[in-house]
Amino acid sequence: MERGYHPPGVARQLVAIVADGDRSQRLRHISCPTLVIHGRADPLVPYACGVDTAVKIPNSRLVPIDGFGHDFPAQLFERLAGIIAQHAQGPKS
Repeated sequence: MERGYHPPGVARQLVAIVADGDRSQRLRHISCPTLVIHGRADPLVPYACGVDTAVKIPNSRLVPIDGFGHDFPAQLFERLAGIIAQHAQGPKS
C-alpha cells in the first residue's frame, strides 16, 4: 500500500502490457480451477474484458463486483478474501 503511488511505474506497466501481446490462445489451455474477479466499474480494464477472460478459460468462475473499480479499497478486503478463500477450498462434496 505504501508503494502504491509511483508514476514512473505506470508508464513501465503500460509498455509491458503492449509488449506482451495477445494471450487469448494460451488462456484456453488453463486446466486448473480459475477464479476471475472483476469490477463492473473498472475504468482501466472494462468489465467486458473480465467476461472475455472467463469465457476463454475452461470451467472458470467469474465473480463480478458492482462498484469495484481498478483499485482495492479497504471496504472490499473482507469480501474479496472470502471469495478467494472459498475458491481455494475447492468444490464442496
